[in-house]
Amino acid sequence: MEKKKINVSMLQMTSVIGDVEANCQKVKNLIEKYLDKSTDVLVLPEVWTVGWACQHFRKSAQDLKDSNVVRFLSSIAKKYNIRPGVGIAAPQVGFNKRMFAVEFDDFLDNNKHYSY
Repeated sequence: MEKKKINVSMLQMTSVIGDVEANCQKVKNLIEKYLDKSTDVLVLPEVWTVGWACQHFRKSAQDLKDSNVVRFLSSIAKKYNIRPGVGIAAPQVGFNKRMFAVEFDDFLDNNKHYSY
């Protein structure tokens, strides 16, 4: 099996609480300003669409078959030739390390799904 080096960029932002459209626009603006051209995978923050405001989770949920967020992610994937995903980085109690995980759909290659 051939190994391929991938370049991962991480986007950190403060979400507009409860405003999916504003957060999509914010991601788009940050990508246009800061995205490195060599990026293969762009990791967005956990709950980037609504921020850490649990009261907004249910009302902002979207059907995957008709989702503005999925359409947005697909459009930036194609425009910038990247695979956008969502990641978490959490401190580990008692260790000087952080846990990191990322999950993304590959809109550029037959909608494959990856989790690391």
